[in-house]
Formats: sequence, structure tokens, C-alpha cells
Amino acid sequence: MSAEVEGDRTQVLVVGAGFAGLYALHRLRELGISAQVLEKAENVGGTWLFNRYPGARCDIESIEYSYSFSDEIQQEWVCTENMPAQPEIEAYLNFVADRLDLRRDIRFGTDVVGTGSTGVQTIPVIAREAGHLFVFHRSGAYTLPWEVRAFADGELDELKAH
Repeated sequence: MSAEVEGDRTQVLVVGAGFAGLYALHRLRELGISAQVLEKAENVGGTWLFNRYPGARCDIESIEYSYSFSDEIQQEWVCTENMPAQPEIEAYLNFVADRLDLRRDIRFGTDVVGTGSTGVQTIPVIAREAGHLFVFHRSGAYTLPWEVRAFADGELDELKAH
């Protein structure tokens, strides 16, 4: 989807600055594609920013739960445990965002994005004008088909009367 963002023509909007969103921004830059990430929070991290419950940690070895596209990042980041806890994973994602200068293309505090009722209304309109539109969402919304039309003569008066 294209959108005017701060005077530049943004070709792709990525929703969320967690593991996948940060990688998507990095990869799109590598491909020469102008991208912006829209993030609801005031920092990067996604799940690892919000899930701070006691004992929150990864169940995958830290060396596997990291970005493998950059040998420099792999070598520079020092893991303290084989199964890292939430604070370490959050710190790692902040390290990556800073190391790759990703924050300059992340719009923090953006929470009016989704594929619920607003998406159902905007997606068809955007699709008519966009060259390509890809919509990804976690859980489907249930909607009923509907048609927008002008009231027939007397129809509104009839509805108001009842």
C-alpha cells in the first residue's frame, strides 16, 4: 500500500515492530523498497515488550532465536543464558533496532491500524486505487455482506415512524 509519509512516497507499511516487523523493515531496505513500520507501543519489541509476566522466557536456544542474516550482529550480541528471559530478548531487539538504524522508519504510538471494522471499510476502497494491496491479519473478523444505497422515496420517513 502506498501512503504519503513525511513527504516521501512510502511503498510498504509494516504493522508492528516485533521480531518479524524489524526484519521486514531491514529486508525491504535491502531490496531498495521505501517502508515505514507502524507500531502501537513507544518502543520496539512486540510480544517481548508487553509480556513481562514472572518467568517469561524463550523456549528456544538463544543462538537460534536471533537474526541470522547478519554475522556482525550475531558476533556482537552477547547472550547471557541459553534460554533467554524476557528482559534479554527485549534488550536484543533494541540492540538490533539501534545497530541497523531501524527507528528512523518506525512511527511509534500509532494505534489506529487494524483489519477489524475499519479494515473491512477501507480495504476495498484502497484496493480500487492501489497497484497491489496485500492484507495480513492474525484473526478473521466476522462481517455480513451489505450494500450502500440511497434511501428510496419515503423509506427514511417510514423507518422513523416505526
